Amino acid sequence: MKQAIEHQVPNFLKPIPWLMRWVHFAQRITYQRHTLIRKVLKKDLKQVSRVWDAGCGDGQYSFFVLNQSKASLVSSDINQGWVTFLNKYWLNNGDNTRAQAVCEGIEDAGYNGEFDAVICVSVLPYVRDVGQSLVQMRESLKPSGKLYLYCPVNFYTETRLYRRMFETYQNSENAANFRRVFSSSELRELVLGSGFIIDQEFFTYGKYGRYGHEIWSIISMWLGSRNAFLQAWGFILMTPAAVVVKLLQWADFRQKLNDGNGVLLILNK
Repeated sequence: MKQAIEHQVPNFLKPIPWLMRWVHFAQRITYQRHTLIRKVLKKDLKQVSRVWDAGCGDGQYSFFVLNQSKASLVSSDINQGWVTFLNKYWLNNGDNTRAQAVCEGIEDAGYNGEFDAVICVSVLPYVRDVGQSLVQMRESLKPSGKLYLYCPVNFYTETRLYRRMFETYQNSENAANFRRVFSSSELRELVLGSGFIIDQEFFTYGKYGRYGHEIWSIISMWLGSRNAFLQAWGFILMTPAAVVVKLLQWADFRQKLNDGNGVLLILNK
């Protein structure tokens, strides 16, 4: 759990790399953004031939691109451990003929008009130069290309327990040592200022979704703590919490959201 929070390759994956598929499955169940993003991408990926997964992390969307399309894929991340893991995985499974991972920051990439689609999920708050990152992703697209940009925004909270634990316990946000929180209006201004045109906008994590996210985050922080009592409660409550989280996600998707704690922007060059 500690390695996952710190965005490192967990030791259990190194001898059994195919378990990565189950990790991604668990992420899809418990994190609402994945349902929305995959639904949008599934339809659009059939029409693309070359994709850049910018800030790919553990490869959640890199694997999705390979499964849902015949496109060639470049996945980039500043974490050398994940880059090495993905390249080795694809080499052993024969996907290296159309997929490669490279260790580089988005700001430092030098692509120019190469991609039909760029996918950037939950990365923008952690880059050092937001403007340059957006410009680089725009320049990397073909004239008809699209950027699928998902970004956490606002950081509205619902429960005192979550706010207190977020400040006290280690989690993926404070482990990164650098995190910028955008408002939804600020994010719009940034992408428009970088020369993009907003084609579509989808919000997620409304009130019900925030409750679900906070419940699951509390469980995750208990599991990742050094307190044996809290860890035990985390394991006991993990399964019923996952059921409650899915019900809250369903309720959230039933709403028409005009704002929330996350937004997926489909951007035209």
